Amino acid sequence: SEYIELPSGGNVLIDGGPSAAPMEKFMKDKGITRIDHVVLTHPHADHYRGLKKVFALVDVKNFYDSRAENVEAKGDNNLRELADAEPACKTHYPEAGSNLNWDSRVTVKVLNTCSEPVQLKYNDDVNNCSIVLRFFYNGTGLLFTGDAESSIENAMMRIFKSGLQSYALKV
Repeated sequence: SEYIELPSGGNVLIDGGPSAAPMEKFMKDKGITRIDHVVLTHPHADHYRGLKKVFALVDVKNFYDSRAENVEAKGDNNLRELADAEPACKTHYPEAGSNLNWDSRVTVKVLNTCSEPVQLKYNDDVNNCSIVLRFFYNGTGLLFTGDAESSIENAMMRIFKSGLQSYALKV
């Protein structure tokens, strides 16, 4: 899980980790009552389980999801139901190559996702639907890859080339 504060004062949470307890402690310790952008990179329990607590604890404005359905899991659909039930929360399905307008001073580019509905059973296939984001701010790039496998990494290198250059890579 990664929590990012944007220069404009907005915030982003990428994934929630495998357990609700650390997420709950973090939110309470930081005094967080609102999250502007919650991203589920892909529907594996070690990425979505902690997000369930987020929807219970704070006001979520936007939820970003791939269209990947993990047929081996039920908790991912429960999380999606929580997002649908959240008052004033909009669900978004970003497309690879698009920019997310989260802050006028930060470029957030979507480098990978499954933007068409797909039902998946195998871990590698689910991983390869990870929403991959590159943040670029003040000359610095940060790359968040979810659990994208090497085939997706190679494809992104062919497509985005130097657009992947970053100071930090979260793997």
